[in-house]
Amino acid sequence: MKIIITESQLNYLLESDLENVYDETDEPSAKSIQWAKKFKLDLGLTNAAAAAMAANIEHESFFLSDKIQDGFGPNTGTMSQSGGGGYSWAQWTFGKRKKAFRNYVKKNFGVDINKTPATDSQAYSFLKYELQNPTNSLYDNEESLKYHNLDLETFKKNKDFGSATEEFVTKYEMAGKPATGKRKEIAKKIYTHLVNGTTPTPVVKTPTNKKPTVNSNKVYYTVKSGDTLSKIAAKYDSSVTVDSIKKLNNLTSDSIRPDQVLRIK
Repeated sequence: MKIIITESQLNYLLESDLENVYDETDEPSAKSIQWAKKFKLDLGLTNAAAAAMAANIEHESFFLSDKIQDGFGPNTGTMSQSGGGGYSWAQWTFGKRKKAFRNYVKKNFGVDINKTPATDSQAYSFLKYELQNPTNSLYDNEESLKYHNLDLETFKKNKDFGSATEEFVTKYEMAGKPATGKRKEIAKKIYTHLVNGTTPTPVVKTPTNKKPTVNSNKVYYTVKSGDTLSKIAAKYDSSVTVDSIKKLNNLTSDSIRPDQVLRIK
């Protein structure tokens, strides 16, 4: 069944709380499909180019605007907590792009993302600006620097999701270890949803009194209002404790916030 969606409805969906936790089945999240539609509308992209762009961001950060690169700090937080690692949607790190991102948000949103976690609207606004202005002076407001090599006018016409995926990761993200095969798999699924006008069907699990068992696969949990680390640990078997959650997520305190994604194992 095809789903017809207006731009105003799309904007509403993008502002709503769509869960976007990595799924071992690799089915793209509903949020990534909605953003792909937004990219297509705003930037005039083909389905293939929009799918490629969304797939790369899904692979980098699961569309978590305050995502910190694995191994460089807590799973999510402020830019200052990310140290030398990547941050936000595209895991901006290369050269001086993190500082350019911070300066852009300060200038256009009046917010310091070294102190306040970045939001989706800030990440998308910066992404769009960079795509349209590969050479800019955001780093120090004086010297113009070229931050990437993607030609938007060429990219937006690409009708092959595979080559578009490679083009985006190598010329825009300039990732050190791109894992293009994985990115292409995600792009193919997003492309299929765009062409068919569908979105992934959420998996609804029937609640039971049995505590979930932690297995060899990575397990993630999205924090809800009222949650504490002890309440979250109690949802799982005895191998999961407050201390084990803190250690896995590099947390220095018991403080957590709604929509934060925590690794349980």
